[in-house]
Formats: sequence, C-alpha cells, structure tokens
Amino acid sequence: MSGTILVIGEDGPRRQAKASALRGAGYTVEEAGTAAAALELLMQVPIDLAMVDIELPDMHGFELRRAIKATYPSILVLKTSGTFAASVGPVIELGADAYLAEPMEDTELVATVRALLRMRDAETARTETELRFAQFAEASPDVLWIYDAGRNAFDYVSPAFEELFGRKREDVLCEPSLWLSSVHAGDRIAVAEIVRRCLAGERVSIEYRIVRPDGSERWLKDVAFPIREGVGAVRRVAGLARDVAGVKEVEAQRELLIRELNHRVKNTLAIVQSLAGQSRLAADSLEEFERAFTGRLHALAKAHDLLTRTNWKGATLEEIAREAVAPFGEAKGAGSRIACQGPVVWLDPSTAVTLSLALHELATNAAKFGALSNAHGQVDIRWAADDEAAPTAIDLSWTESGGPQVKQPARRGFGSMLIERALGYEAEGDVKLEFLPQGLAFQVRFPLSSKVSLD
Repeated sequence: MSGTILVIGEDGPRRQAKASALRGAGYTVEEAGTAAAALELLMQVPIDLAMVDIELPDMHGFELRRAIKATYPSILVLKTSGTFAASVGPVIELGADAYLAEPMEDTELVATVRALLRMRDAETARTETELRFAQFAEASPDVLWIYDAGRNAFDYVSPAFEELFGRKREDVLCEPSLWLSSVHAGDRIAVAEIVRRCLAGERVSIEYRIVRPDGSERWLKDVAFPIREGVGAVRRVAGLARDVAGVKEVEAQRELLIRELNHRVKNTLAIVQSLAGQSRLAADSLEEFERAFTGRLHALAKAHDLLTRTNWKGATLEEIAREAVAPFGEAKGAGSRIACQGPVVWLDPSTAVTLSLALHELATNAAKFGALSNAHGQVDIRWAADDEAAPTAIDLSWTESGGPQVKQPARRGFGSMLIERALGYEAEGDVKLEFLPQGLAFQVRFPLSSKVSLD
C-alpha cells in the first residue's frame, strides 16, 4: 500500500525508528522535529497521515493536531505518546483519528497505519460513489427512489418526481402514501404489491398509470429491486420509474396502423377481385382480358401512389384526374388535347380510388372509340362549386368533342356500371352518362362532406 507519512517528534532516535519501520513497509516518509517544521513540510509535500507526539518543544501535540485538521481536514492524525491506554478516549475525543502508546512494536505501528489508510480510502471511495449517484439522480429525467419498509417511508426520491407526478417531492417524503394515491385506480392493486414482492427477494418490472393533479394521465415503467444488506433480510427497496407515455403513443399508433393496413389490404383485394371478375366477363379473349385487367390495375396503383404521399389522408381531384388520363395522353401523343381545370378539391381515399377507376374507364373508351381515337378529338375535364358564394357540392364533367360520331352501345359494359353505380354510391348523388352523337358526356355531383371538400 502506498502513501506518504509525516512523523513528528522531538526525540530523534524514536522518530527515526518509526520512520524506518514505515519505510520498510513501503511508505514514503517525511520527518519533522518541531511543530513549525511539520507545518512547513505540510505546505510543500502532500501528506496522507501525520504521526504527532503529544510533547513537542514549540507546541503541544493537541494544538498541532488542531492546526493540521483546520487547514488539511483530509490528513489523518495518529497520536503517539508514553501515556497509558486509559487516556485514549480523551485523545480521540480531541480530534485524533487513532492513538498509540509508546513503546510500540514495529508491527503494531505498521498495522495501525495500514488500517487507518485503508479506512480512509474506503470512506473516500464511498463518498465519491455517493457523489456520483447524487449527480446522476439529480440530473436524470427518471425518478430514482429508495424505500425503507422498516420505517414505512422513502429514504430518497429524486427531483424528477416533481416533473413526472406534478407534486413536490418533499410531500411524498413526508407522506409516502401520496405515491400510491397518485396511481390510477385500475393499477393501484398491482403497484401496492411492488414492495412486498421485492422484500421477498423478487425483481419487479411493471407499467402503470398515474393521475397528476391537473387530471392528466402518464404511463410509467417502474423497475424495482431489493437492497440486500449483508446476509440479512431485505429491508429496503429501490427503483427507477420512467415516463413511457411516448412509447405507449407509438405502440397505439402502430396498432392503429396495423388495423388500417389490414382494412386497406382487404379493401384492395376486394377491388382487385372485382376488377378481375368483371374484366373476365366482359372480355372475348384472354388477350383482351389481360389488357383490360392490367390497365385497371395500373389505374388502381396510380391512385394508391398518390394516397401514399399523404399517408392515406386523401388526394386532390386534379391529381387523380391527371394521373388517370396521363397514360392515354402519352400513348396517343394527345396530352395537349386533354384539359383539366378546376379549384382545389380534396377527396378522401375511398372517393379518390373510385374516381380514378371511373376516369380510367372513360379514358379507355375515348382511346378506343371516342375523342382520343383520332388525331383531332378533345377531352375537357372540368369541375367547379355549384355556388361560389355558398357552395354545397362539386360538379365534375367529362366532355368529348371532335371524335367519331358516337352511337349508343348495344349493351352496358363494366366501365358503364363502375361509373354509374360505384361512383354514384361514393358521390352520394347523381351520375349522368350520355352517348351524344358529337361525343360522350359525363357529369357527377359530389355533395361537400368529410369525403369531398374544398381546400
């Protein structure tokens, strides 16, 4: 064990004998024959322990001990003298850390010095540990707590208690039941069992709700564990309570997203199944089925892409219209012959998907038989509020011109049924599809609602 010892004594041979024994034990030793010389050395050399004879030529040993402790409180003081052991008590009471009567054996001297330094080091380590704990506990956003079951009281509750519980920590230190009374009634029984379970030696991790004075609720995760003192029974319990409200919100959002995703997947599969079935019924060949079904799937995918950008909150009517007709304008080189115009109208996901499929059917028909089947036809897509001053609905129209003369179809196909029935259901209003000689005309009115709104 290392350390620097200052041996102070007027008797040179006795002082040197002590110094020699301590050097032999591995200590660094300084010597002083007077109190003045000792005080001078203390200003120059870091000293761990001072051995002070009671009788010195220039100052009584008690006075030197007082001077040393006043200026250097961390230095240990070991009193030595020829006084009988009966005087040990008064000497210790006067501030010495230990006492040795002379004459003494070298082994006794070394053992006493070694024990004093070890106790000092242990105390220093304990103090530093307590300081680190205090710094951590005072700065932590989590509530650190220590509960003494014997006293039925908290030994310690960290400052984060006030932020989390909305109460003064002095209050819970004075009245421990305040913690349990702050717990939500539905969780109180489980929380009341924490201390009992820890006293039985169990480590407990539990999540529960607390109710703050303003009525708001917080979710906590509390991890509690027994504090064992030697081999005896557990008397104290410690724990760390953390605010997990954010975690709970994330979990709730995840559950909601999973439910929404399941709902969307089921709806999408139902739409795909319907598109596949109707496309098969309307097709005269496998090639025709493949072409029609693939086009409808692309229209559905385009609508889903738009909705994904807004996290499925919805899409604008203009976005839906332009995406639905874009493939036909590009394929036919007819982009400039398709006009889209109207105010910003917001559609919910269901309405957006149905309208996208309906416009796809109109564009498909226009490319095969209508205004987009030649080089001169025009498609005009317009929408506007029914009354600018006090709007109650959005009127949408699709008007074709410049194409081949239109004839009334012999039978109503899947596209007509989708437009008139599915879109009519979504619009909760009138849908009108006319095969006029000069070009197909389509009108639909969407009442303003949570599904369709003006931005």
